[in-house]
Amino acid sequence: MKKVVKLGLGLAALGAAGMVSADFEFNPQFYVGGELHAAKGNFPNGADKVIPKVKNPGFGFHVGMNLNEYVGVELGYSMFTKKSISFNGEQAGLTAVERGNAPDFKGKLSTKHSNISFDVLGKIPVADQFKLIGSLGVGSFKSKLTAEESGVTAALHTANPIYANGKESFKSKSSVGLRAGIGGQYDINENVNVRLMARWQKLDKEKLLMKSIASVS
Repeated sequence: MKKVVKLGLGLAALGAAGMVSADFEFNPQFYVGGELHAAKGNFPNGADKVIPKVKNPGFGFHVGMNLNEYVGVELGYSMFTKKSISFNGEQAGLTAVERGNAPDFKGKLSTKHSNISFDVLGKIPVADQFKLIGSLGVGSFKSKLTAEESGVTAALHTANPIYANGKESFKSKSSVGLRAGIGGQYDINENVNVRLMARWQKLDKEKLLMKSIASVS
């Protein structure tokens, strides 16, 4: 994903250079948009066996302002579909004795993710109605974890109090990090366009157990 960062930074820089070299005219145009995306989390070794993998679709919307033909800014919000993973006593790490005390033990972990982002976009016209896009910005990625357990007997709870029947929601954790993207935009007319973007965002693995997240929208 380093290539995405370099290409995104390069295209954003080219867009800024084009703005400076051209006769600059501040002509702001505001717009709104929506997107569908697919995302995949990048986990340190072994972490993907502990928490549900982030590999699911989502949707988002954004508001933006084109400063001129070459440069724009954009504020976005994205949500990801809920992801869950189920496990039994052996997968949860219970000892043979604990599994014997709670033979019907079952658990489930669920995660919900969202992201708020701010990007600077550089746009390079390469053909009639088509532009290359590079973006560079920051994102605040939020993750919420919920744990649910059943089949916990009094013997298991006494031996290991962390196990209890019911559902528990943990405090949401956020990670702010650099993000970059590359893509292309096709202008259907002066009011409507469609685009395809590939993005990468850095995450704090100490907080979220994920090093980064990549998406296509």
